[in-house]
Amino acid sequence: MTQRTLPGNYEAERSVIGAILVDPELAVEIFSVLKADDFLDRKHRAIYEACVELDSRSSLIDLVTINAELERSGRLEDAGGLEYLAALTEEIPTASSVKSHMEIVRDKALLRKLLAASNENMREVYESTDDAKTVLDRAETRVFRISESVTTSDFVALKDLVDKGIASFERLRDSQTYITGVPSGFADL
Repeated sequence: MTQRTLPGNYEAERSVIGAILVDPELAVEIFSVLKADDFLDRKHRAIYEACVELDSRSSLIDLVTINAELERSGRLEDAGGLEYLAALTEEIPTASSVKSHMEIVRDKALLRKLLAASNENMREVYESTDDAKTVLDRAETRVFRISESVTTSDFVALKDLVDKGIASFERLRDSQTYITGVPSGFADL
């Protein structure tokens, strides 16, 4: 039997991590799409987890802070060391390519999840004493959970909308001008 490797794309993972190190604006978008376990390579996963941790504390994300966070958590060696971190910043991807690379990383992660669910389904088929319908229901549930994680939602949390709305009103209140829209040139109006 041939040895198979888990689905993954090292170069796409490397590009995404490099983008986080180089452009914090891209990091926000990346954090909303990918999770740490989407990265197959343990170095990339450790670096990503450090970035997410820094972001959760509203800390700056750069080479120095990530290195410090990895040292603090005892995972610098898992992440390939400072030399590997520095090498990630040498290959600066464009914003458009990062989005494609994020999709590749996410796609490979979904394939790994599907593989794990399939293996669990096979194990259960061989070992279960339950009837076929029960086994089938559990198999469907496993696959459905994966497909649920693929669907994206256009819903935005009300808290986020309210915060943005209040910030907009405060900006208007604090402005020195009385025009809150586009000036028409008709002052009497």
